[in-house]
Amino acid sequence: MLCDMTDFLICKTKSPEVSSMNRILFKHIKLHFLLIVFILMCNNSLKAQDFVLREHLGRNWTHELVTFPLNAAQLVAVKQGAQVVGANNDVLPSQLMEGTGQPRLAFQVTLPAGVTQAYKLDKTKKALVADIKVEETQDRLQLGNEHIGIAIRKKLQGNEAPIAGIRLRSNALTAGSTRSGGAEIAKYSVEVTARGPVFAEAVCQVTFADQGRWSLSFRILRGEPVVLVKESFDAPGGGLIKVPLTGPAFQPTDLVYRKGMGNLGQYDAWKIASGRVFALEPWLHWWVSERQGNWFAMHNAKDMLMMAAITPSEWKDPEWKGKAEQPALMIPIANDKDGLVAEMSLGGGSRKWMLGTPLYQESVAPLTGKNLRIAPLPQRYLIKHGDFPLDLVKDYVLDWNGDHDNYPRLFIGKSELPKLRAQLKNDPAEVKRWISDQPIDKYNIDSPLNTYFASQNPQLEKAILAKNTEWLQLVVDDFLEQNNRVTLGVAPHMQSVFLLPTINLTDAMLGAPGVTAEQRKQMLAKIAFLGYAVNRDDYWSPSRGFAANPNMTTTVALYQTALASLVPSHPLAKAWAERGLTELRRQLFSWSDEDGGWLETPHYAMVALDHMIGAFLMAKNAGFGDYLHEERIRKVIEWLAKISTPRDRRTGGFRHYPPIGNTYMGEGTSMFGIIAGLWKERDPAFASQMQWMCDEHGSPPIGLFGPFGTFSGYKAMLKAHGVVPKAPQYGSEWFRNTGVVLRNTIGSERETYLHLIAGSQHDHYDFDSGSIVIWGKGQLLADDFGYIGRHAAQWHSMLTSSAVNSDSNMVIDTFSPSKALDYVSGKKGPWQRQIAFMKDADPLGPTGFLIRDNHDADEEAIWRLWLMAKKITLHAQGATIEGEDDVDLDVYFFDAGKLGLKTEATVQKGMGRRDKKEGPIELPQTALVATLKGRGSISAFLYPRLKTEAVPKVSWFAKGAGVQIETATGTDYLFLNNSKEEGKSPDGKAGFQCQSGSIQLRNKATTITLGTAGKVIYGGRVLESAKATSQITPR
Repeated sequence: MLCDMTDFLICKTKSPEVSSMNRILFKHIKLHFLLIVFILMCNNSLKAQDFVLREHLGRNWTHELVTFPLNAAQLVAVKQGAQVVGANNDVLPSQLMEGTGQPRLAFQVTLPAGVTQAYKLDKTKKALVADIKVEETQDRLQLGNEHIGIAIRKKLQGNEAPIAGIRLRSNALTAGSTRSGGAEIAKYSVEVTARGPVFAEAVCQVTFADQGRWSLSFRILRGEPVVLVKESFDAPGGGLIKVPLTGPAFQPTDLVYRKGMGNLGQYDAWKIASGRVFALEPWLHWWVSERQGNWFAMHNAKDMLMMAAITPSEWKDPEWKGKAEQPALMIPIANDKDGLVAEMSLGGGSRKWMLGTPLYQESVAPLTGKNLRIAPLPQRYLIKHGDFPLDLVKDYVLDWNGDHDNYPRLFIGKSELPKLRAQLKNDPAEVKRWISDQPIDKYNIDSPLNTYFASQNPQLEKAILAKNTEWLQLVVDDFLEQNNRVTLGVAPHMQSVFLLPTINLTDAMLGAPGVTAEQRKQMLAKIAFLGYAVNRDDYWSPSRGFAANPNMTTTVALYQTALASLVPSHPLAKAWAERGLTELRRQLFSWSDEDGGWLETPHYAMVALDHMIGAFLMAKNAGFGDYLHEERIRKVIEWLAKISTPRDRRTGGFRHYPPIGNTYMGEGTSMFGIIAGLWKERDPAFASQMQWMCDEHGSPPIGLFGPFGTFSGYKAMLKAHGVVPKAPQYGSEWFRNTGVVLRNTIGSERETYLHLIAGSQHDHYDFDSGSIVIWGKGQLLADDFGYIGRHAAQWHSMLTSSAVNSDSNMVIDTFSPSKALDYVSGKKGPWQRQIAFMKDADPLGPTGFLIRDNHDADEEAIWRLWLMAKKITLHAQGATIEGEDDVDLDVYFFDAGKLGLKTEATVQKGMGRRDKKEGPIELPQTALVATLKGRGSISAFLYPRLKTEAVPKVSWFAKGAGVQIETATGTDYLFLNNSKEEGKSPDGKAGFQCQSGSIQLRNKATTITLGTAGKVIYGGRVLESAKATSQITPR
């Protein structure tokens, strides 16, 4: 078009000279014209990019409110009437927001998945007519749209509160709110702060006579069936606000909700009855009540009204410094004479909540379907306006510059791949297996990743990438859709099944050569979104009470650290990592003690340790600090090694944790092997011991019934370090806050072992403090039942009495190990348990336990020892237990005839690992039971022996305080006393003036031991000391 105009002007000139000048002139005109057009095009381009939304998360966003800050030019344009125009040149209703900081423009958009949309300001377009109404009468202000409305009182009289009623879709109204208690109202005002067309808003201000304050804002949005309510208050006088949810024309018959416990998250209906109807809370505590949660809805045949608590972090401020106490977070919903009422306390702080009128038929339709783990329409409004509004998510940094080609990085660095590939075997059969024969499963990504790293096969890479893309979308949807999530922060540990393998698979795929730049950008965006999600206080915040079991806080801190470590160049990665690592280190030092003992049982200790060690390794590799080699880490992992049982034929001849408290039967770990590799340079001797213990456990998965996911994909690689195993010299040890292990000859096939639960670190245990587990000469003799809820005291090898608080903890007061005798004493109320462990240098030599239980109360006491037995034969001296293996157990009681000896058999149903299988197992055991009628002591000597070995001769003395044992190997004397009474052996050769002592006679030497201060005499030998000691003299 420009060329045509120039040519036309030139051809009109007759003179050649003029024509030549004109050509030069018009050449300049043409250039200037082109420049002007270019500038105009640039301006139009800028206008077209006034506001840009990019959808990164694979979600369709519908009719979402978004706001953008305005620069000076944009602000002028908006004030001059410029309208927001979308991609199809359609006008979008928009609204200027001023008065709080930088001016912003609000408008509503629909953004399809994966799309980038630009919006511009256009002065030529006319504004749309708003469907929002703001109406005023003499006594009321009404905000509404076609779906919902709210009436607000302009004046308050008597016990009135601001809400005058809620209008439903049918135009039915609820009754007005009331206030009781608290200070008198000194001043009240209502102001309309926004009139549309995008939203209308009104603010109520209340000042109380005691200078307390209360502010409420109500917002109605164009086309949305919700009222958003925000309160802030500091009202020292308190008070109770009742918000009626019914009225003369709206009497709901049914409640719909998602179950808050039991069948957690199931969508259900309940016929409304009188009394307590529901407990509304911003953050679901999912173990309290079935009808409890962050939303509910009620309906009759034509209308539905919902109420939801949104933005949980707004409800509780851990640093609140106002005059009034923060009110309880739970809002009771009750059905009384006035109908259904929400009872909301006043105090200090703030809260956000929502009222809504979802379409009744669409909301209840899922109740007739098969899938009831679904977020129905009312919950989708909560997610849209509370958990993840697009206006929040659009400001997340999901696209940024960084070292996006430096992968993998979490467990194995990019620079380490060549060395790793040289170590791995490229197996074509395994490549084919994971390409076409077997689906990649979330519980086993080790083999596919090992095969991929070894082969670098493009087809396998494509298969893994497809699975990673699928899983990454699933974990993002888990937050945004909440069909299985129930609520934003519920049971975060349940997410680990998919989230942790997805993180680790993403780490590998981000470095895959076949991944396109766009695919990498999508993966990074979703990982960053997950980082934002798990770092929100709305998701998990122990300081607000938004937390459950301690190990779940560990899980959340792992998520925070792992996601930050995966994208360390993200602007918030350092803050996310610091948050997670600070919590993990706090837990490490507050949940464990200097002996390495853990707050919880071995099972839950490993849950936490798995997460901590994994997080520390990821953080170290990402440059967020080295916490991997903390001395406390060494202590805790050694504690798990030192309490491990002898080898067990039931688990393939491998060791495992003692099945105490909430620990599964036969549960072991290969974490020892990972630790060996991580510490091989720092402490080679320790690394060798850990590798030995890994081998002794059989190098099983970390966790039963689906391994823990922290190291998914990399466990085998991390254990392939070449550390040579070496047996540790573990013996008997007191872990001051968790218990005592008595052990003889570790590493042999004939270890004798006893574990005693004691101390203050007792979370996730049963009613079991003071109970014991016993192995004799390499075979299991007396066991626990493992993880079966919180098992009662009667199912443990201990003394029980109504005078002994079964929920209290035994406290150890004395522990003294030595070569021939280990002594331990502990108390639990009126019950004192003393144990003397008789040891021999030969694992098949005489070993045994003298157990003396003192009961200083008049109530009856029951003594039990739960036994793994083929047969128990009672006799005058006690009982003979025929063991399941090649070792029997003789139990001798002092005054056995007075103890009413009997047996009790049971079969308990538990969970664990037995005979190469994991899952439900039946646990038959028989208890040897003795009864003590009031005050007194039960003295029992437990002697494990090979079935081919002769029965010892056992003689009691000093009223059961002492026992003399005669075998083919020699004679032993054991003495336990809780008084100053002296004891003399039946053969007249040994004398004891102590609380604990022993004499061991062997062919070549006599060993005299004091377990406490005192004196022991044998023949002409005297050992006297103010503390535990021993003396060995030749014979």
